[in-house]
Amino acid sequence: MPKRSLPPLAYLDTNIVVALVKQDYPAEQQALSALIELQVQGAVELVTSTVMQEEIEKFKGETKPALALFEALRNVTTVEVLPMPQVIEQPAGRSRIQQFYLPAKDQNLAALEVILDETDARHVFQALSAKADYFVTLDKRTILGRREKVEAQFPIGLRLPSDLVSELASAVAS
Repeated sequence: MPKRSLPPLAYLDTNIVVALVKQDYPAEQQALSALIELQVQGAVELVTSTVMQEEIEKFKGETKPALALFEALRNVTTVEVLPMPQVIEQPAGRSRIQQFYLPAKDQNLAALEVILDETDARHVFQALSAKADYFVTLDKRTILGRREKVEAQFPIGLRLPSDLVSELASAVAS
């Protein structure tokens, strides 16, 4: 399990928002609501990245409302990693956008691209760059299916929303 100062930082994958719109995973929807409540209580900090917004903007038809839901997550910090050597913070509709600038081809991103497809690697890379403790996803086939490999190489835990809620509840209880 990754370690960092409290509260833990959890990065939300795009499929979390899309699943809410499509109502595909009722139990996980309840877990995401619980995560949002835990954020309000200060027990977890939720973040996402502009990668989510890019993916959602490509959707057509019934999943297009996901963009509105993404915009509605105003208390979720948006992080973005870009290739330049400085760090800035700026207000931007949501609570804040943090931009981290790194060298053009980071070794972590290259290593992730060996394990995951390009989009998933970018998401996990954004989470790692933001120093997230957890990457929260519903992607059982590709991301969670490669959990052991990713967690063995990188300081991040890959979790379903329900698993993270259970883990956080256990930590609070002890």
